[in-house]
Amino acid sequence: MTHNLKLGDPWPFQSSRGLTSRPCAPIWHALITAPQQEANTTCQLEKAGAEVQYPTFERVRHSRGKKFTYVIPVIPRIIYAKFHYGAGFSDASREA
Repeated sequence: MTHNLKLGDPWPFQSSRGLTSRPCAPIWHALITAPQQEANTTCQLEKAGAEVQYPTFERVRHSRGKKFTYVIPVIPRIIYAKFHYGAGFSDASREA
């Protein structure tokens, strides 16, 4: 794809973040969390309205005649989230 642009012409681009007056399709992001904070981060993102996947499995251990069940992440420190950006979204539009 070639463009015949002259100095000062605006660059014709397709925005991937919804800046062109229509919402963009949500995509999945892999997020790195603090150690052992995957569940807390998942809960916070779900409250904020994001779709979150946190793959886990249960591990059973026996100690001193008792049975303990642990929930362990499949991939430590990684969760997956899908964000829905509306038209006009940018990092600069967030309030500090």
